[in-house]
Amino acid sequence: MTPDSALGRDWRRQALCAGHPHREWWFNDLADDTLRAVAICEACPVRDTCLDVALATREQYGVWGGKGPSERRRIARAGRLGIALVHRSVG
Repeated sequence: MTPDSALGRDWRRQALCAGHPHREWWFNDLADDTLRAVAICEACPVRDTCLDVALATREQYGVWGGKGPSERRRIARAGRLGIALVHRSVG
């Protein structure tokens, strides 16, 4: 069971990107837009769930849980190798 199916999709409505006027920031390759998206994700109440869903579904595009595709691949690869990486927020 993926985090998305366990929680339903209600978590998405709580995401700071939901309804954001610049949704493209999360899904393009422009460095400035990606940085803006990541900054917004930092304060998002469902950031950890979002990242968990992206990792579970092997999402290849966009910023999810404050992480871009290359960061998510690194986290996933570390998990497959049994290396613990902290990807959750502290505090």
